[in-house]
Amino acid sequence: MNRILTLIFILTTIFSGTKIVAQSDHLEPANSVFTILDYQFEYYSQVRNILFKDLDDNPEFRFLVMPSFSPENVLNIGLNHDTKKYFISYHIGNKSIWYSENKEKIKVIKRKKEISQESVELIKELYKIAISKTKYIEKDYIGFDGVTYYFSINDHGQKTGITWSPTEGTIMAELVLIGNELIKMTEEKESLVSINQDLKIRIENLIKKIK
Repeated sequence: MNRILTLIFILTTIFSGTKIVAQSDHLEPANSVFTILDYQFEYYSQVRNILFKDLDDNPEFRFLVMPSFSPENVLNIGLNHDTKKYFISYHIGNKSIWYSENKEKIKVIKRKKEISQESVELIKELYKIAISKTKYIEKDYIGFDGVTYYFSINDHGQKTGITWSPTEGTIMAELVLIGNELIKMTEEKESLVSINQDLKIRIENLIKKIK
């Protein structure tokens, strides 16, 4: 019975089922390792060990996607300090880490491209401004199955803000969509990728809105 109650509780939090989420159109602070529940600590550790392997431990930018049911995935932009070149990397598991019973058998699909410094600076400008506006929610409502998005930048140390399944047409929704466009860049054939003009305009417009 205790196991059943525990499962029900888990399914009604972050990963699936009912969740308390914010209506406000801004990022929220990420919980500390000292404030999360035990099962969250175990799960997050598994995501880090499986998904973050071979990624820069102190990235310039990171976009972590934690869906309720589909595989977790992460986008990373890091600097090679020897070559002074920036690289954009994308990792996604072939199955959900949360639901997998044999986590050691999960295969991580990896893509990596060099990315222009100009693109990196624009990306960091956007997410630095968004994360600087991070604050706790003022009003909650009940939400259902969705996706939690983590945005992190290297700004005198790692700073992170999160949002949960933002409403279409909001600033947070556009922030997520731009993150998804960055993921698509890792699929390009070119060895060196850059933000195209359309995406650049979207990013610049969003920066103005957030300011």
